[in-house]
Amino acid sequence: MTQRCWIANVGRYAIPPNITLTVRREGDRLSVQEAVDGSEEPKQDLLPVSETEFFSGADDDWTFETDSQGHAAKMILHDAGKEIVAKRVA
Repeated sequence: MTQRCWIANVGRYAIPPNITLTVRREGDRLSVQEAVDGSEEPKQDLLPVSETEFFSGADDDWTFETDSQGHAAKMILHDAGKEIVAKRVA
């Protein structure tokens, strides 16, 4: 698993109507931070399971889906049997 794959996931993702998820590279890891109506929650580290699957300390599982060029097009939060899709916006 390479960090190059992780870099493709860095960006902002939206869950309508008012949630933004920001994925950042911080050294040798990724983090995610949720903002609801502009109010930011604490950052969570994303720990790799594979090149596209991660989990956070909040017991959330995340999957990144890529487009044909290998860039993340969306991220999916797997939480309590639900799949919440966040589409990439930047």
